[in-house]
Amino acid sequence: MTGAKLEKTKQAAMQLVDRLSPNDVFSLIVFSDDAQVLVPAQKVTDKGAVKASIEITCPDGVEPIGFIGRPERCENQRGSVTLSQFVLGQDRYVFLRCLVTRPEPEVTRVRIAYTDELDNGTQHSSTGVARIRFTDDQSVADRSVNAAVNAEKLLLLTAVAKDEAIAQADAGNYRQAARTLEARRSTLNAAFANAPAEVQARLQAETSNLADFDDLLSNGRYGVATRKSLQSQSFFFRNSK
Repeated sequence: MTGAKLEKTKQAAMQLVDRLSPNDVFSLIVFSDDAQVLVPAQKVTDKGAVKASIEITCPDGVEPIGFIGRPERCENQRGSVTLSQFVLGQDRYVFLRCLVTRPEPEVTRVRIAYTDELDNGTQHSSTGVARIRFTDDQSVADRSVNAAVNAEKLLLLTAVAKDEAIAQADAGNYRQAARTLEARRSTLNAAFANAPAEVQARLQAETSNLADFDDLLSNGRYGVATRKSLQSQSFFFRNSK
């Protein structure tokens, strides 16, 4: 399932969770040749803790290229994203690519408006400004990178690459699909040394996972199970970030 059908399915699933009460029991099971329980049966005690709307505005001299791994588009220097179905203790990330064409410190202005369902639907909002400094020293630029955030970005790009590999494999280009995943594996390996310890385990697990898919595709072993596994991994990572 792809395209509009998949989007409608995701929307229906989110609407279903929105309508559940704390006394309802929820479970999530995916199945193909076999069944896998992703969310064991449990009462809906922490669903929809927060729903957030994020508006990002770029000044003149900064061109918003697009969100990574998200369908929303930027128009007239602005982009907006709505996040829902937060759970307690969960971190969510939104990554926006920008092209800076003039050396001004301000890159974006961000406004977040959110509804806290655990506080009787109270409305909150917050604003902030993202600023950068410019340097001709590559080592200074390298040291300024937040390794934890960079690792999350790379993992999200890996989810995007899995969708690309699916499209290539669907067209019969198995070796090209394998090269797409191999390129992501090399990038994750390069980021491993500088990543925080808590992220290194995830990077290592994902590189091993990509190696398995790379082997399958390189040898032309691409079937329904492989496709669904790639697709579900990409979907769940995108929707947990």
